[in-house]
Amino acid sequence: MHQEAEIFINGSHLSEEESMTLRMAIDTFANALAEEGIGFADNRTSVTGRYMASLSRIQLLLENPATRNQ
Repeated sequence: MHQEAEIFINGSHLSEEESMTLRMAIDTFANALAEEGIGFADNRTSVTGRYMASLSRIQLLLENPATRNQ
């Protein structure tokens, strides 16, 4: 069984199921961005790149037990 990251949002502690749901939503969003991008044609790359950078960092924090306590 995968132990999910301990996540707090505005002081509320998420359950393991809620943490898993958030992780899955982030993974799904990252996959959609990788396939389709986001934004208008003239700035699609820069907008997508900023989101992907943030998503990559969040995914690292969610998947790596050593960084979960940040």
